[in-house]
Amino acid sequence: MVTSVRPNPAYTAAIARFQSSINKINSDAARDRHRIWQEANASIQNTWRETVRQRQEVQDRQAEQFSQVIRGVEVYSDPRTQERIELSSAIATRGPTARANTSCPIR
Repeated sequence: MVTSVRPNPAYTAAIARFQSSINKINSDAARDRHRIWQEANASIQNTWRETVRQRQEVQDRQAEQFSQVIRGVEVYSDPRTQERIELSSAIATRGPTARANTSCPIR
């Protein structure tokens, strides 16, 4: 009986094509999964990097504001030159019409 089995070349070729197409599908799927993982990781890294950058900006701003409070100054921008100017908080709160020496008898 064993000798009566003959391989069918068309069937063997069809099985080989089928296996080849399955292997290609698996290979394409693995490549797609790899690309998706890379894109997801890149997105996570960008989000993390942006979060760290924004956190640092907030901390820098808080440190600058704290430094200004401790030193008793306020920052103003010159409207003509856009230069940042630090003025004493005492001058800033008195305003431009206040006299610098309040003990002066002339008013």
